Amino acid sequence: SFAGNLKFHWSRNEMDVARVKGDEYFLYLVNRDQMKDPTYTPLIIQNPDEKITDKEWTKKVDSYTVIKNDEE
Repeated sequence: SFAGNLKFHWSRNEMDVARVKGDEYFLYLVNRDQMKDPTYTPLIIQNPDEKITDKEWTKKVDSYTVIKNDEE
């Protein structure tokens, strides 16, 4: 869900599952500011791996996995 600007966090695992599932995967983006409106419908994106493109969306890295290298 989101409030204000349409943005969300999408984990690496979720992205991988979306890639594997293809058209069987749906992403529901719920605007918390509008969800009490009885006519509101969330944004539903089928196969977001293909539909979320750099043309329409900006993707930013907001975390890293940090692993200590083996000491030699």
